[in-house]
Amino acid sequence: MGKHESQLLNAATLEWRKTGQEYSLWRECGTAPVMQGMFIEQELRPGLALHGTRVSFSQGICGTGEMAAGLKLIVMLEGQASARFGNTRLQLGGARASCVLLSASSSEPFERIVTQAGQQRQIVLSISPEWLAQAGLGELAEQAALETLPGQSLASRSWAASAQVLSLAGALLHTEPLHSPLQQLQRESRALDLLLAAMQQLEPQQPPALDQRARQRIEQLLQLLHGEEGHDWSLSQLARAIGSNPTTLQKQFRQTTGHSIAHYVRTQRLQRARSELQQGLSVTEAALNAGYTSPGNFATAFKRQFGQTPRQIRA
Repeated sequence: MGKHESQLLNAATLEWRKTGQEYSLWRECGTAPVMQGMFIEQELRPGLALHGTRVSFSQGICGTGEMAAGLKLIVMLEGQASARFGNTRLQLGGARASCVLLSASSSEPFERIVTQAGQQRQIVLSISPEWLAQAGLGELAEQAALETLPGQSLASRSWAASAQVLSLAGALLHTEPLHSPLQQLQRESRALDLLLAAMQQLEPQQPPALDQRARQRIEQLLQLLHGEEGHDWSLSQLARAIGSNPTTLQKQFRQTTGHSIAHYVRTQRLQRARSELQQGLSVTEAALNAGYTSPGNFATAFKRQFGQTPRQIRA
């Protein structure tokens, strides 16, 4: 933390107060709040949560939190902040980072920093792995081409929000308290519209068709992945075996199959494990054969893929 940041107020030392629909943070014996404004906290349905803030800061402040596994879409409508995961810092807000998409495979602690006084408006959608799987969107993070943060089980991508994204986020931020099931449905629909509009900004342009040599390489790769030897090779080994390089091979494979090589191999192993379980193999043995050293991680991946636990398949 730099010299300026070391002088920021720590949110853990401040007192929360609520007046009507407004929340505020106060220093001990303070005459004015450090932060005050409106908060929205709502679970739209299990695994899909909405968080919104429209607040003002009288000075800089920092605090800690924890991001649960899954996706988090952050849309900054006004103001700037940053989030630090380990030694990596992500900018939230500003012309180039008004949208941030985060994907975590496990819970990740973070520090949130607001360096100066000012207004701040933001919408955050938090989406669990279970919700993504049930909605058939388990590959959403992969399709967004997120970049893995060094030393973290976390990946991210930042971009400037479109006018449509800003409009949808603004509408969510200014919604009235819910009084009926129809209003609940409308808010959930708006949240999904926001997610769709944001993800459409990341949709890649259609690449040119692969030439004959590239198609042959992908056919060779598929043969290796389905063989006894190649399914345990690294990406570099696979690329060398068919005369390509890892980056080109990954790109061409995704273009052909719609999946990354790792996802394809993982799915293939889980399908083989499902067949083994149905034939009576134990969960532990099926997990080891699929490359999982932890039965718990195997069970999580299996349920995400098939909607059932390994024990339910084996029963």
